[in-house]
Parts: sequence; C-alpha cells; structure tokens
Amino acid sequence: PFSGQGLVTGDKVMLVVLGGACGTSSGDADLPAGGGAGLTVAADLTASLSGAQLPYGGHWRLCYCVSAGGSSCSVTADFSGNAGFLDVSGPSPLLQDQECYVGKSCKFASISGVDLLDGDEIAILSSSSATCGSSVPSVQVSLGSDRAPTLSTGQLPALGTYKICFCGSASSDCAAVAGFSVTIGTLTVSNAPSTLGGQSYHCAADGVECTVVLRSDSGLSSSDQVQLVTSGDTCGSSTGLGGFAYAATGSPPELIFSLGKLAPRSYKVCHCANYDGPDADLTACNDDAEYATEAGVLDVEGVSSLGNMECISGQSCSLGPWSGHQLNTAHRVALVPDTTASACGSIDLD
Repeated sequence: PFSGQGLVTGDKVMLVVLGGACGTSSGDADLPAGGGAGLTVAADLTASLSGAQLPYGGHWRLCYCVSAGGSSCSVTADFSGNAGFLDVSGPSPLLQDQECYVGKSCKFASISGVDLLDGDEIAILSSSSATCGSSVPSVQVSLGSDRAPTLSTGQLPALGTYKICFCGSASSDCAAVAGFSVTIGTLTVSNAPSTLGGQSYHCAADGVECTVVLRSDSGLSSSDQVQLVTSGDTCGSSTGLGGFAYAATGSPPELIFSLGKLAPRSYKVCHCANYDGPDADLTACNDDAEYATEAGVLDVEGVSSLGNMECISGQSCSLGPWSGHQLNTAHRVALVPDTTASACGSIDLD
C-alpha cells in the first residue's frame, strides 16, 4: 500500500513514462483502459491494474494525487506526489511481426522487451482472427537465450497469416491456453522471393546492434557479403562506408548480416553474390564493382548529439531541437547524472 500524510480512499495514481516528472508530465497515453489517466486508490491504500491495462513491458513513474485537500485529480498538475516506480516485464513493443517461407525452417527476428526470460514462450494461432488467451495454439516454442525462437519445417504453418501470442513464464502457466493472452504481432508465411532486391530494413541507432536479413529463393549463397553505401550513392560504383564488408551467417533462402552499431541515416544495402568481378583477381567480393546488386534500403532511426547544452537553475529551459533520422513526437528524452565513464542506456535516470 501507499504511505504518507492525508492519504484517503479516492486518491488517484497516474503512470508517467520514466523520464517524465510528476505534476508536469501527462499519464502514458499509450496505456489502454485508463492505465495512465489516474487509478483510484482503494480503502487499503492500494491501486489495482488489470492485465489489459499493462499490455506490454516498460518502466513508469507513479505520480500521486491527494484528493482530501479539494483536488479534483483531473489535471496533470494535481499528480505532483512522487510515489515510486513501476517496472513491468514483458514484450515491447507489441507489433513485432515476423515473416517465414514455406518449406524452410524459420528463425524469428529477436523478440524485444523488458526482463524477458529464456523460458518465456510464443504461440502461433491457427489464423490471424483467432484470439490470444482463448484460442488453442497450433505451435508453442520458447524464446531461448537469444530471444529468437526457431520454427522447424514441421512446425511452420501453410501459406497465410497467423497471430503470434506471448506467455511470460514467471507469472503465467504456459501449459495453459490462458497464459498466452498477449498479442505481439502477426506471422506471415509466404513463398520466398524469386529475386533479390526492393527490401526495406529498419534498425535503431543509440548503441543498438543492427541486423538485416536477405531473403530470396535464388541468387544467394552462404559465402555472400554485403556492404553499405549512403542513400545517394550507387551500388557497384561507390566505396562501402568505412571500407567494411559484412559476411553472412545462415543459409539460403535466408542470409543474416550483423552490421554492428550504425549512425542514424539512410543506407543502401549492396550485395555481392560470392563473385569475382572485373578485377579478376580470383578473390570474390573484394572490389566495390562486385557489390552491384542493391538488396534494399536500410533506415537507422536515431538522434545526432547536439553536444553540451546549458540551463539556468530556477528558470524554464528548452532543449533541442535535435536532428537525426526519422525522429518523431513519440520519442522521449531522459536526463541522467553526468558520471565519468558512463553512457546513456547504462545508468539510472536522475
């Protein structure tokens, strides 16, 4: 239960995305069923959240409104009391769609979330219209240590679209249908593309490892390589950024390329099909001309640093504007203590 002075039944608690401030930041508008709009405090000074009100993993600040002083608890400024923090384990975001190909085993892109466990499971329902938590799944597999479950050819359903459901093993019984109550995306099973090209890839910047997957029913081998050029350059005539070429893992029709941590911008992914090109030096993929196939466009979303900024104590302060690639109003900024040898993402918020 909450503790403090003057707390009564009917007080309210608001969930604010971590990084926001009580009394000035609005409740999380992404939470359904009023989860961020103010939860009513019961007689035992607790506030309850249903599973529907916490559909995904995340971190929130708990902001408290005392109603006894005449406050209506209806505006953000009323929720000025800092009552603690809430950490919710689970997948995040909820739209983590996957694609597999008929007749081929399929390794999912890594499922992201907060405090996921090796024993957490996903289930594939028999259609996209079935309901997670009440429909019997056709396949169940654990996330595993890399959070990238694999479906064997025997587990893969036929051509079509299917719902993907999640079960958190720490709090749910994954042997029961009801344990898979969270929908995290759609699985599309299709025929592999007959040729390479025209793909769209997306990664986040800010220190996150970027991986792209090339898929084609022909023209791929496990010895292929890719390099990156800027969006204004041309594959086959431009030098790969940083002079790097990336080797493949996996096997056709699906090759996986780990590109490391990339700066925010748009890139072209240039493919070399294990080919010794015009230089005719008996070594494949060692010349820019051999990377002539544009496999697709990679957008790395993120912000570019503005360097040091200053504010004056006791006065309002505007930060930014920031520049980067594909920034939007859903993005957030958090302040952390300026400690030596620490980086964003590795230390607690202030």
